[in-house]
Amino acid sequence: MNSSCTAQYDSSDRISVLIVDIDDAPYRSRVSALDGQGFSLTFVPSVDEALPILAEEVAVDLVIAGSSESSRRLRASGYDKAILLLVDQDDTDALHAAVDAPVDHFVPTHTTVAFLAASLRNAVCNNRNSVVGGRSSETEKTVRRLFERATEILPLSVTIVSFAGKVLFANSHALRLFDVATLKELHNLSVPLVWANPKDREDWVETLRREGSIYNREVEMVTTSGKHLWLLASGMIVDYQGQPAILTIHNEVTERKIAEELVRQSEKWFRSLANASESVIFIYIDNRYVYVNDAITRVTGYTRAEFLAFETVWAIIHPDHREIARHNAIARQQGVDAPSSFEIKVLCKDRSAKWLDVSVGTIEWEGRIAVIGTGFDVTGRHEALERVHKLLDEKEVILKEAHHRVKNNMMIISSLLSLQAEQVAGTPGEDALRDAAGRAQTMMVLYDKLYRSGGVETLRLDEFVSSLVSEILALFYNGEDISLSIDVEKIEIDSRTLSYLGIIINELTTNSMKYGFTSSGAGRITVTARTEVGGLVLVYRDDGSGFDSTKTIEHGETFGLQMINVLTDQLDGSFSIDETDDGAQFTLRIPLER
Repeated sequence: MNSSCTAQYDSSDRISVLIVDIDDAPYRSRVSALDGQGFSLTFVPSVDEALPILAEEVAVDLVIAGSSESSRRLRASGYDKAILLLVDQDDTDALHAAVDAPVDHFVPTHTTVAFLAASLRNAVCNNRNSVVGGRSSETEKTVRRLFERATEILPLSVTIVSFAGKVLFANSHALRLFDVATLKELHNLSVPLVWANPKDREDWVETLRREGSIYNREVEMVTTSGKHLWLLASGMIVDYQGQPAILTIHNEVTERKIAEELVRQSEKWFRSLANASESVIFIYIDNRYVYVNDAITRVTGYTRAEFLAFETVWAIIHPDHREIARHNAIARQQGVDAPSSFEIKVLCKDRSAKWLDVSVGTIEWEGRIAVIGTGFDVTGRHEALERVHKLLDEKEVILKEAHHRVKNNMMIISSLLSLQAEQVAGTPGEDALRDAAGRAQTMMVLYDKLYRSGGVETLRLDEFVSSLVSEILALFYNGEDISLSIDVEKIEIDSRTLSYLGIIINELTTNSMKYGFTSSGAGRITVTARTEVGGLVLVYRDDGSGFDSTKTIEHGETFGLQMINVLTDQLDGSFSIDETDDGAQFTLRIPLER
């Protein structure tokens, strides 16, 4: 310091400093180091404790305030001496707030003890000079140098511009921001042209004239190379070199603005694509719809506004499906596995119901986790399926009725053949007629089972064989003397195969009753059937008088054997007569998949 300011102080002239509202321990330690350099320090934790000290007319040369709010309260109390505001240059919010603070100087938190001491002496000097009538030019230069040095440690762009648009000051951050090498180059710029929209600058100046300051306004500017920048700017009117000027602090937010624009473009593209989709596309957060595309009107009749007004996402879901939909949604929100694709019924505006094939997932929507879903109208498919099911039901009824009629016809034929056999009793024709009646009885049993079963295409083999053999034995006078052993696997067999098996079993059972059990007395018939690799093996056995082994299936002399041979060929199977010590045994092998 030179001139009158320097002359006012010597080593014994101590400056009284009141430090208010400073909690930062390292900074307190740095300030405390001033005590041995001609300063008398007093620390108070709050403005409330500082005000009584200032009111006692104690000689306090200046105050260091720890926050903008503290400086405002001190000025409001009537304190008119120098106030220095402590500013953390790494705290952007604090820097912007400091712009409007009613203080004489700013002191960065990371400054040196020497710089801090010089700042305090200059502040006191300026304050005393202003009391006696004005500041010295040397003091103004010193303050300007301090200001310039302070702006260099700030991570922000700082400029001072005249109302005419001339750049009076810019720190190094501002030079780099506007893509110039020196302040002289910046002086030569026309400031209105730096603004992307000159009208924005006119509004900026007009607002400052009217209100005195602006805080955190987004502005767009252009560098000398033509690059567009987005800045978060705060400004105030100051006295600089004897003229009013605009002090502005800029914080570049170009990357943030670009990201926001990309998000807006993405949303725009998404909405365009969604509205062109035939499927309903919806998004909901916390059980409330936040977006739906235009397809909702075509599918349900609700307008987009009506749909988004629903209090819950469940309002449109059909009551039959509402509970399961709520259960799956809660499970998905809790991280539990839940179906991501499903079909659901919804209610339309006219209270009709439609089916949607829905797929859901999660996205981030406006900074929050949301559920996005698509719904494709599959009502037509469900209606077609219902018609098909109805036709199938009708077909099943018709087939069952046909089987019932066939069974009744077989019963009539069997009865007629039995009556005819009685008419020719004792003649060769009797046996032929009774054989024919037995075959008709076999077909009657088959169709009766088909009629009574749940289906019309297949039957359980075990139920069919047991019933068939029992009813054939009932046709013979000695049938009650024959015991049955049926051990048949529980498998489904198609009706065509069953009809052939039924005729073969009928021929074998009839053969046992007519020729195997000729003498009175008990007998036994055993039927087993098992599936093996590639097909079914059916074994028929009786313990009667046995079978003439000289008779072969291929050259059977009886009509029954010839019929078995033909039916076995039609089933693509094989039939054999097995040698046994007593009785007769026959083995039939047929494939189940031909």
